[in-house]
Amino acid sequence: MSIEWGFSRFLDLETFCNPSNGYLIKDTCVFGAEVFVVKNTYKGEFLSKMEDPTTHYHTWVVKNFTAPTNKKCISESFGPYKWCVVLFPNGHNEGKGKNISVYLSYDQSFNAKLFVNFILRVKNQKTGPHIEKKG
Repeated sequence: MSIEWGFSRFLDLETFCNPSNGYLIKDTCVFGAEVFVVKNTYKGEFLSKMEDPTTHYHTWVVKNFTAPTNKKCISESFGPYKWCVVLFPNGHNEGKGKNISVYLSYDQSFNAKLFVNFILRVKNQKTGPHIEKKG
């Protein structure tokens, strides 16, 4: 079980950093997260399907993307589990140096095991399609 899920090779840096592609414009980019909790459990092995699960959406604008201190960026929290988007502008693990890495995380103080469906995306700020990955 994990409190963080995502993609170490979300999008290659060359594509992401080229302004003509629409993802990084004037050193600003926009990420989105969509989280749907399928099942949750608290301490023990009892699993329960949520009666009325809700989908939580979040849009995060990252300014000064290329600032040298941006080794790891964390969005503001959202939703009942205090979800956040974690961004490594220069990659993480196998994506290091060649990709941006994007993860979804939640506040571990909940002591819950969650089964979730999620979508992480980098939004195209021009007219082209967003890049999204599902997990």
